[in-house]
Amino acid sequence: MKSLSILLREVNKSYPHLREQLLTRNDSVGVLARVLVHDIKIALAKGEFTLVYQPQFDSTNRMIGVEALLRWSHKQYGSISPLLIIAIAEETGLIRDIGNWVISAACRQLRDWKRSGIDRIRMSVNVSAVQLQDKDFTNDLLATIKINGLRPSDLEIEITENIALNDDVRTRHNLDKMRETGIRIAIDDFGMGHTSLRYIKDYRVDTLKIDQILSKDVVDDKNCQEIINSIVSLCSSLEIDTIVEYVESQEQRDMLQELGCRQYQGYYYSPPLTAEQLMNYVNNSSEEQVEAVAAAINNS
Repeated sequence: MKSLSILLREVNKSYPHLREQLLTRNDSVGVLARVLVHDIKIALAKGEFTLVYQPQFDSTNRMIGVEALLRWSHKQYGSISPLLIIAIAEETGLIRDIGNWVISAACRQLRDWKRSGIDRIRMSVNVSAVQLQDKDFTNDLLATIKINGLRPSDLEIEITENIALNDDVRTRHNLDKMRETGIRIAIDDFGMGHTSLRYIKDYRVDTLKIDQILSKDVVDDKNCQEIINSIVSLCSSLEIDTIVEYVESQEQRDMLQELGCRQYQGYYYSPPLTAEQLMNYVNNSSEEQVEAVAAAINNS
């Protein structure tokens, strides 16, 4: 377990700039990384990966979407951090297989929800820079959307800073083609990196997700308040939506609302839920009851 902790610490410290630094190590961390590569392949083959879904809400407490989040329970090490899975998968090329599985599973789940009466929500899926360098990525994505009877606008693809830094022709082609066909594009972790403003300069995006580095201290930190207010104002003028992540208290949500934020995601509303839990959450909640139900889930 010590090697796993060190491995995760290395990933947290370096990602997304980590490249080919795990599997080539000649220590216990490198050995564990290579073991996990083998186990990830088995997990893919046996269907051991799962998705959970964290709801997103607007200021009227209406659920407007969910973010699909990858989960893997290792038979020896227990729950493995998604960040670690992705870092290893990117280094080995397995990210394409994992990414395809995530997109397919998320689209199937959204189809099933729609058939069950949960409509008017979008599905957000995180995509790696490696995936966007695949010339067939957007065509495959559109085929998956069509197979499941969805509209392109039902899906929102979340990208992060490493994609903006990797400004190659295929990446730009995929992003442009997604936008042209109606697939939404969101910038995740906005506010963390020095290239954040480059996102909205170089890419046409639909949503910016304001990261916890700004949202977690917004109640007491005047600088965070000013920055968030400026981001929201800028996005409003550019017709870009904003979602604030890591909203964990009513006081925090109320302050964000004062600053002009209108969409939220975080434990104040709901933790990530299984598909069945989300169905129950929606079926047992009216718009007026959302806050009470979320509080009950968070305290259970």
